[in-house]
Amino acid sequence: MFLFGPKRPDAGSKRPGDTPLSRRSQRHAASAAVSPEGRRYELALLVAGLPAAGQIECIRRLLPLVEKRPAWNEEDVGAVPAEQCCRWRPFADDRLSQQTPRGLLLVLQTEIESGLRSAATPLWLLNRIVRRVCLLHQGQRVGQVYRELERQLGDARLALEWVSQMVAGLSRVGILEDWS
Repeated sequence: MFLFGPKRPDAGSKRPGDTPLSRRSQRHAASAAVSPEGRRYELALLVAGLPAAGQIECIRRLLPLVEKRPAWNEEDVGAVPAEQCCRWRPFADDRLSQQTPRGLLLVLQTEIESGLRSAATPLWLLNRIVRRVCLLHQGQRVGQVYRELERQLGDARLALEWVSQMVAGLSRVGILEDWS
């Protein structure tokens, strides 16, 4: 058993039919090993900081986007992904309070996009445990940003509506033009 996912074939191995394309296919197959239930669970971690009323809708909208987002590559993940999880820190509350509602939506979008990339990353590069810890941390940040957005707007229903619209627009370009 490996702590950081299944062992990858050695980059220098020369087995018959072992080409970069076939290794890429193996990596894609490893990525597909996440079940639909596993994907929903991972996305539930990402949006756990949102109110319960908005979580199911966000998960439903985010599920098809996981496959459309680029995965993190080896340089992004680093040598020991678990170390990155240990260095995780929440946002500083004073920095969030200095943001405008539009700025908060941009921060929220960045955290959700980052979570989608984490969920899209193949298991050989980012195993389930580390991936889910990362998504849990990102979900905590999503919750922090949401709570600040709700505080600034003074209306929980309006804040959730803004977040829902932002999530619905993640597949489009220029989605935050409406928020100015």
